[in-house]
Amino acid sequence: MQNDLVFSKWNNEVFTTSQIVARELEVPHKNLLRTIEKLKEKQGSHTTPIFSQKFIEVELKNKMNITFKWYSMNKPAFFKLIMQLWNYEKADYIQDKFIIAFFEMEKALLNHQNVSWKEVRENWKIARLEFTDEIKIFIDYILKQNPESNIKFIYSNFTKMTYKALELINQNKTTPIREYLDTAELWNLRLAEQKAIESIKNWMKQNLHYKEIYQIAKNDVVKLFNFLPKLKT
Repeated sequence: MQNDLVFSKWNNEVFTTSQIVARELEVPHKNLLRTIEKLKEKQGSHTTPIFSQKFIEVELKNKMNITFKWYSMNKPAFFKLIMQLWNYEKADYIQDKFIIAFFEMEKALLNHQNVSWKEVRENWKIARLEFTDEIKIFIDYILKQNPESNIKFIYSNFTKMTYKALELINQNKTTPIREYLDTAELWNLRLAEQKAIESIKNWMKQNLHYKEIYQIAKNDVVKLFNFLPKLKT
């Protein structure tokens, strides 16, 4: 199963390739290979088994016995790579294209396997761990910039931000909204949270002020929602 940007292969995990990314960025493939190889040198102990980055090297020889090399990469590896490429004008744009392509392929695979709402819910819970872990890092970042900051509502603020961007309204104040979202809404929520943490990671790396980072993350989630098919009329 595949589309123009991603494909499913090993154990139904979704991948793209360095060739595809170079094509979308309109940069020489050899330049992208150098960036990937630098990342591979640094890769290792800080990644968890659930969210590990996979850069899989592929080599082929043509009839002239010339070796061609590229990398297949899973979603965590792609996002790690794209965060190194913010100097490229198209990097931000293609990130949105790829995140939706990964999302749609994952959803198609789950539908093909007749995955139930409960299984999608469990999948979202795993992704939520990454979201909360990144918020913890962001809190440390805030306190370094301003030790007097009120961090009490950081988690709830980010949660409300993603719900609002996706136009999810809690009609039952006694029950968490995620408990009555349907399968498609849960997937969109997972996508919104993933987009938020990618924005946080990138702009912390740029040493931006934490208030600006929050606003950019909010805007990025809203922008992403505008790409997605609307679930409600």
